[in-house]
Amino acid sequence: MSRSSSTTVPRPPVRPKDGHKGTFGTVIVVGGCADGTSLMLGAPALSARAALRVGAGLAKLIVPREIALAALTLCPSATAATLTTRSSADYRQAFASVNLPEANAVVFGPGMGRSPATLAALKVLLAAPRSRPLGVVIDADGIHALAAMLGARVPRAGSRAGRRRPLVISPHAHIILTPHVGEFRALAAAIRPEIADALPSRRPIAVADARRSAVALQAALADLGMPCIVLLKGAATIVAGPDRVNIVSRPNPALATAGTGDVLAGAIAGLLAQSFARPDEPTRTTALAQDMAGLAAHAHADAARRWCDTAGASAGLLAMELADLLPSALEGVRRR
Repeated sequence: MSRSSSTTVPRPPVRPKDGHKGTFGTVIVVGGCADGTSLMLGAPALSARAALRVGAGLAKLIVPREIALAALTLCPSATAATLTTRSSADYRQAFASVNLPEANAVVFGPGMGRSPATLAALKVLLAAPRSRPLGVVIDADGIHALAAMLGARVPRAGSRAGRRRPLVISPHAHIILTPHVGEFRALAAAIRPEIADALPSRRPIAVADARRSAVALQAALADLGMPCIVLLKGAATIVAGPDRVNIVSRPNPALATAGTGDVLAGAIAGLLAQSFARPDEPTRTTALAQDMAGLAAHAHADAARRWCDTAGASAGLLAMELADLLPSALEGVRRR
């Protein structure tokens, strides 16, 4: 299918003056780990902070008990459900405690680590029943878990087994994948190695090459029963959906630092939560999900530019500072 490209900046969600925190949606962030010598707590906190900074009404963390207090210290406006075993049953209980059926968006993967627990949690999330739109942003270690899940469903050369039945994904789940180039290659190699092989190894990657690869991966995932939007991060960010491609080409080396991807994932979820919380929007959820992903990428880039202008520097940006500049970046779009 031919897909048109656009650099137009989508419009931010409407902010009614009589709204309350329930009006602007709930974001759940599933992430973090405390396994042996590995301790990661900043990533889920950054995603939650970014979701609130773009206007989401509520943010709830699902994190291991050992890191919950520290994560909430970084994002005190959020609440948390804690995990003890990180088993499938543990995640089911956590999803019940944060009332997943009533949430509007989820960020899955920041700082989770590449362990069987991450894969178990992803399976529970994707299988959870829904009756209304839910934005699902799969990022970081969540993408590696998805690669393992989908790779097991693809027959390999010489195998006598035919293609397995496609995944059954709820039509109410609107999935956005946010890989950087390395994560993109891992996912593509698991399901369509030729897509990974066709992506040039040079950096930076040309916009045309990135666009072509993102479109190919989006189509391959749809063939496997997982229709989604692929947001390939880079100097030019490509947002590939089923019918069109958005391109955000605003390269900034200040963004090449830890945590900025977690901020982008949270910003996407926060914008999705506001959009999906509106009762008049469910008829155009796929287009809306792609619009909010593109808007988040634009605001993310503009927030970095604002920091550079204020600091008079091209390096040294901290992810928390980036998240805190998102409100002014979005307001700049509104005023246009």
